[in-house]
Amino acid sequence: MNGPMRINQTGAGVDDYIVYLADDSWVDATTMIYIDQPVGTGFSYGEPLLTNMQDASNEFITFLVNLFTMYPSFVGKDLYFTGESYGGKYLPAYSYAMLMYN
Repeated sequence: MNGPMRINQTGAGVDDYIVYLADDSWVDATTMIYIDQPVGTGFSYGEPLLTNMQDASNEFITFLVNLFTMYPSFVGKDLYFTGESYGGKYLPAYSYAMLMYN
């Protein structure tokens, strides 16, 4: 499981749920960052709404530069990209953009 929290249904009602800390998750082993990319997907909001992969890749590079500037302790650590759905399209584009930036 990815996140540190779990939810279980305890009965048939809409309020019959408990939320609790997971015994074991990826966040126990590493730092995980979830990104709704590009702006306007998932729960993300803002401007501009991008319409092509190149602009989305450039925006992602800006995110990474800002991340490593704000958190220099991440510099030099292993970095893994994963995705779902359209991830088979954007992850290669973002990875290529990152290689070209460096």
